[in-house]
Amino acid sequence: VAALRARLHALQQQPRPTLSIGRKEIRIFMDGAFDLFHYGHANAFRQGLALGTYLIVGVNDDVSITECKGAPLCNDDERLAMVRGCKFVDEARRRCKPRHCALRLHPPPPPAVRRWSSACRT
Repeated sequence: VAALRARLHALQQQPRPTLSIGRKEIRIFMDGAFDLFHYGHANAFRQGLALGTYLIVGVNDDVSITECKGAPLCNDDERLAMVRGCKFVDEARRRCKPRHCALRLHPPPPPAVRRWSSACRT
């Protein structure tokens, strides 16, 4: 068991292939509720990472999810743990509020995103 743990640790320390081929680092940010993590979430992360070299995922907090969609089934910590467990995610941030995240993007998000973001305002 110790040998397997050591091998797993060594594999986790290796850089992602996209970083090792000399590409300039491109950080991608995406956020969402990610309640009851499923294949669609993992696929979105895979596609997001394909756009760059480092994927940051913001996990919306319970309050913002309740405002926009209704009460989540999993709490903040459980959703954050599920997102962090995905191999495509480099960094996960907690308590991301959709209206704050979408409005800080540069250049500004397309109109459809702005409409969604404004619908969640209190």
